[in-house]
Amino acid sequence: MKAFPAIIFALLMAAGLIGSVFLIGGNALLNNDQTPVVNSPADVSTPVAAVDAQQQQYIQQLVQDQQLVKQYQDREKQYQDRETQYQAELKQAADKLTQANQQFTQTNKSLQAYQQLVAELQQVGVIAVTSDGRVMITQGKSNN
Repeated sequence: MKAFPAIIFALLMAAGLIGSVFLIGGNALLNNDQTPVVNSPADVSTPVAAVDAQQQQYIQQLVQDQQLVKQYQDREKQYQDRETQYQAELKQAADKLTQANQQFTQTNKSLQAYQQLVAELQQVGVIAVTSDGRVMITQGKSNN
C-alpha cells in the first residue's frame, strides 16, 4: 500500500514536468520579439555585415598601431644615431684634450729646461738678468 502514494507522486511530478515543457515550447513558438534562434538561418547577412564592420575597425586600428610603432622605431633609430654622433664628438674632444695636455706637458718640460739653462748660465757668469728682465751677455764682450 505504500507503493500507491509513491506512484501517484511520481505521476504528478512527470505531469508537472511535461506541462512545463509544453508551456516553454508554446511560449517560444508564440514569441513576438523576432529574436532569431541561435544557429538558425533567419538573417545571417546582418551579423556578417556587423562582423565585417568590426573586422574593418580592428584592421584600421591595427594599421594605425603599426604605423605608430613604426614611428616610434624610426624615432628610436634617430636617437641612437644622434647618440652615436655625440659619442664620436665626445671621443674627438677627449682626444684633442689629451693632445693638448701632452703638448702642455712637453712645453712645460721645455720651459723648465730653458729656466734651468738660464739659471746655470747666470751661475757661471755668462749672462746676467737685470731687474727689468733684460738679459746681458757678460763674457762674450771680453772676447771681441
